[in-house]
Amino acid sequence: MNAILNYLVHLALAALLLVVFFKAYTWMTPYDEVKLIRQGNHAAALSLGGAMLGFSMTIASSILHTNDWQQFLPGPWVPWWCRRWAMQSRRDA
Repeated sequence: MNAILNYLVHLALAALLLVVFFKAYTWMTPYDEVKLIRQGNHAAALSLGGAMLGFSMTIASSILHTNDWQQFLPGPWVPWWCRRWAMQSRRDA
């Protein structure tokens, strides 16, 4: 796959995962953090920013240790046999 296209797919998937994490994090916490941040609550901003930064570092590590987006997309939530099948089908192609 073209290196630029591979980069753009990685970038889009990372952004999508970050948006999903943001939605899940703000939904699960008992406080409306976006509202608190708009009111000037620095603790809420640091909490949300730290969580986003930590998840971003996890995504960055995942991107760093994979060769292409097909390895990056199946994470720990996909069973090992499904990843093995995908890798086998890529070798056969």
